[in-house]
Amino acid sequence: MDVYELLRMLHSDKSIQKMQSQVYHDEPILRTASQMQQATPPRIREMRSISGIENGNVRSMESLFYQQGCFMADFTDNYHHYDDFARFFPTYQTLTDRQLRGYFTWRADVRQGKYEKAPTAYAFLYCYELLNLIGADSPADAFAKLKQFYREYQSIEPTLKKYVPAWLDDFVVYYGLLPQSLSPKSCPDYDKHLMTLLDESADIHTKFLALTELSSSALTNSRFYKEHQELTERAVCYAYDAYAEREEDTLAHFFGAKQSIPYYPFESAVFYFKDGKCHDAVYPISGVRQYRCVHGNWRFESYSLPHGKSSKLTKLLRAVDARLRIFTGYHYRIKQDELKPKDIELLDNAIARAVKEEKQRKIPKIEIDLSKLQTIREEAENTCEKLVLPEERAEAECETIETPVTESEPMPTENPLGLSDNAAYLLDCLLNDQPYDRLTMQSGMMLSLLVDEINERLYDEIGDAVLEQDGDSIQLIPDYLDELNAMLHT
Repeated sequence: MDVYELLRMLHSDKSIQKMQSQVYHDEPILRTASQMQQATPPRIREMRSISGIENGNVRSMESLFYQQGCFMADFTDNYHHYDDFARFFPTYQTLTDRQLRGYFTWRADVRQGKYEKAPTAYAFLYCYELLNLIGADSPADAFAKLKQFYREYQSIEPTLKKYVPAWLDDFVVYYGLLPQSLSPKSCPDYDKHLMTLLDESADIHTKFLALTELSSSALTNSRFYKEHQELTERAVCYAYDAYAEREEDTLAHFFGAKQSIPYYPFESAVFYFKDGKCHDAVYPISGVRQYRCVHGNWRFESYSLPHGKSSKLTKLLRAVDARLRIFTGYHYRIKQDELKPKDIELLDNAIARAVKEEKQRKIPKIEIDLSKLQTIREEAENTCEKLVLPEERAEAECETIETPVTESEPMPTENPLGLSDNAAYLLDCLLNDQPYDRLTMQSGMMLSLLVDEINERLYDEIGDAVLEQDGDSIQLIPDYLDELNAMLHT
């Protein structure tokens, strides 16, 4: 006997008929398991009763979705029938009772970390709930759940990739979460580089790297840059700083004026703005990029930098490279772009400053602790004493011939440069191509100290080092020969 035959027998039983006659209902009391499963849960029927009319006006789709979603936030079912169907902007109201039961069953599994493939509408309906904080304790909790769901389910439902990343960024902005939660696309690297240019404490190298990253220049591959890296970096940064002093808004000059364009958070989603519109707010992503809401209207503000590269900055870097080669007499030249006279003057001043600092940097700085000289002499004498053999010491003691002391030859008396006698003598020997060997033997001074004295004394007058030293060899730079003679014989 099958189940339907059994039900017919039971329904024909008079005692059961009498019991049924005393109960008022729309369905028979005795049903099959399949019929029991098909019955719509009371909670869903109650949700359906939520009116689409509010205060005499037709409620918006978003408002009705939000009210129904809050009512069903903790509901679960046990109806694992996921018949495929299509819905654009799915809501509870647009799904049938069977589809809703399937959704709430699937949602319960998702909340337990079980991601079974289901109709696409289920995935989007779940995202809409989290965007509206349905089923979450806080914005941070909803954001974490949405991000987790997207990470786990995007391979099952690739359509999510088109919408969810943008919704995640909208979520951060709208609910005021930390900017670190934004995707890299919303926080591009050139924001960081632009902020470096605004940072007065940024060092030369960091600033130079930011400028090259924001341009299309291949300056770091330049032959000149590889041979004169620090000089090039200084010249580029000084040139940019010169423009910064001249332009009212340097970033706008190089990267375009700041733009303000309409922004629509949660576009292509079912989202309920609870107060009808957003409150006034400002959400800065960085010092050069922000979202702003005024009277319920959102706008996105940033510099209009196409692809993160500035053509004007590229031209500036190329001009610096070209003029640096001219300034330094570099044998490989590059073609110069046509520049306005005022721009040429600005660049040349910046480059001249960099070149001057480079020369100063190359002048050797020798510091001697004079307090240790006596100790050094004593240690040297002790060492020499230990190196003398006993026989040699005995012979030296027997010698009675006195060695006459030779007085130092007079140093130059005419010294208009204010140098010490020894330094003036060394300079005079070099100018007249005379040997200066006796100087070190008689004075006991290190030549490098005299070279430093001469270079430091004449730097203010000439703007460069006039002597170069290579070991014991000292050379007078020929370019300054005439100028030195003129200064000495004035």
